[in-house]
Amino acid sequence: MTRCAKPILTWCLTLISSLSLAPEGRPQSSVAASRPTAAVTILDSTKAQDGLNGSVRRVKTEFAKLQLKAGHVIEGPRQLVEITTYDMAGKRIENASYPVANSSVGKEEYKYDDKGNIVEMTMRGDGGSILSRESYTYEFDRFGNWTKMVTNLVVFESGELTKEPIEVTYRSLTYYFDESIARIANSPSSQTLPALPSASNFRLSKFEGRLLQLGTRELPSSVPITVGEPPPQLTTSTGSDAASDPVATVRNAAPKIPEPGEKPAALFLTWVI
Repeated sequence: MTRCAKPILTWCLTLISSLSLAPEGRPQSSVAASRPTAAVTILDSTKAQDGLNGSVRRVKTEFAKLQLKAGHVIEGPRQLVEITTYDMAGKRIENASYPVANSSVGKEEYKYDDKGNIVEMTMRGDGGSILSRESYTYEFDRFGNWTKMVTNLVVFESGELTKEPIEVTYRSLTYYFDESIARIANSPSSQTLPALPSASNFRLSKFEGRLLQLGTRELPSSVPITVGEPPPQLTTSTGSDAASDPVATVRNAAPKIPEPGEKPAALFLTWVI
């Protein structure tokens, strides 16, 4: 909320407070009080005066009460506060404001950040004493316009200051399509990426699945391995573990001694998958 937007909202709150009383100064009946507040039109402002950045065309503002129940923040129903439309030059051309009842009982003092947003409000009585204090936190869009503002009541609890959220204000902003919007629309980050196939679309062969199960099991580097040939007849093994482990069987097998003049046969092992 900017420096100029808050006085406008305060004026709206004051107006609705005066309208909520009958001419004789008595409260209106419950039937009349339940009727929706008539919209107020305020056109004496511009986009720059309202603290907006970029090619803003329309701003819709809503607020909701917040309640703390069982340690959880519960948001109430949203209420429309204002809808404003600007022309391309930034001048207000349409506005409908719906003032909210104001329960102010003193004078409000504001603190602002370097961008003109209210960060703190102190309520003072007639003698200047502090009656209450509120702080405000914001969320912004890429143009620097706030889209969410949380009002926090400053309280003192367990020997320290804490903040309780009591109200949230939302702003929905619509922009004209200008050069800045065109750059955003054409940026690679705004392009829709193709969907990656899910894991269910991948099918492994029996051979590949067996390899995955074997993991990083070490194979003897001195033994050539081929797939699809009959296993060798290994006649000697050592220990019961060697019979169940093909690697151990190869390592403990007794080598065949060739006869004189006979060439040694190459040993091939078929790894059963």
